[in-house]
Order: sequence, then C-alpha cells, then structure tokens
Amino acid sequence: MKLKKSTGNCFKKYMSQLFESIRIEDGKIHNQELHQDRVDQAFSKLFKRQEPLNLDSILGDVSLGEGLFKCRVSYTGTYSSVQIQPYVRKPPESLQIVVDDQIEYDLKYEDRRRDLITDTSYGNICLEKKGQWYTPAHPLLKGTQRARIIRDKRVIEKNIYLDDLFGYNEFMVINAMLPFDPIRALPIEQIYK
Repeated sequence: MKLKKSTGNCFKKYMSQLFESIRIEDGKIHNQELHQDRVDQAFSKLFKRQEPLNLDSILGDVSLGEGLFKCRVSYTGTYSSVQIQPYVRKPPESLQIVVDDQIEYDLKYEDRRRDLITDTSYGNICLEKKGQWYTPAHPLLKGTQRARIIRDKRVIEKNIYLDDLFGYNEFMVINAMLPFDPIRALPIEQIYK
C-alpha cells in the first residue's frame, strides 16, 4: 500500500463516473447519510441541473443476510449502477510516501497547502501520538469513515506536515470498508520514504 495520489484529473466532467463504496454488514448499511451528503455535494458541483441521486431509493430494497459486503454505486448525472459483492478485508501492511504537488482533483479541498499529509490511494489516514488519534485536516477526499470519527470526537483534524510524520507512533488507513479500529494500527516505521 502506498501513500500515493493518482495523477491527472480523476473526474473529467461528465466523462467518468463517480462512485460510492458502501459497507453493508449483517444487513446493515453503514454511514448511508454521509455517503448521501457526498453524492449531494458532487451533484451540486458537477451536475447542477439534475436532481441528486437518492441512495435511499437505490438501497432501500437491499436485503442481505449475515456477512460483510461491499456495495459500489457508480453514477453520473443521469445514470447509476449498483454492484454488491462479498468483501474480504485487505488492510495495508505498509505505506510509501509519494509527493505530488501538481495533482488535479476536481473535488479537492480548495486551500490544500504544500508539505501537508493528505490521504492515501486507498483511503484516509489516521495517526496516533500519546494516545490521541489525528487525521489530516486537508485530505483530497473527505471519506465517510473519516467524517463519522471526527463527528464522534474519536479523531481530531490537524495539519500534519511531512517533516512531522515520524513523530507519531502508529497509523491506520480507513475507508468505507476499513472502519476505524485501533487494533488495526501499524507502527509508523511501516511508512517508507
């Protein structure tokens, strides 16, 4: 797993689909309201004249039994598709630092600054120091797990500079399928330059 950002424009207007990866565990849809918020923001920025996709109407009929599933909702302004499949956890075992100050990301946070840690190619990152967990204040993409743990005050947003990274003790990558769980934390030494 690399601490990496893709190059190029990830969302060429109306050409590429956007998507939400949604965790469904034992029949329960996780963070649906946070996924809906992100869909609404995407429609507000990219598809202003269309009514936002309603995840409740799409996922309302989903009926799965026990187990962990990944639901991928792909969409544009006028089209959506849904794929649901069993999910096997694959948390990263290490990260590699990649610096790219020229990245373009249509839905990026506008006041991103140089030398700040943002996120990983796999999800958002959380870092632990002295028993407190932190996450970068300016990620490229504000994930739903990240939003939940900030709202629940389990993690604090903070500017985390590359030069300060190795002053932290542990890290973990979170995304819709890898929720925040300190048991999954890895030593900071598993991040490579």
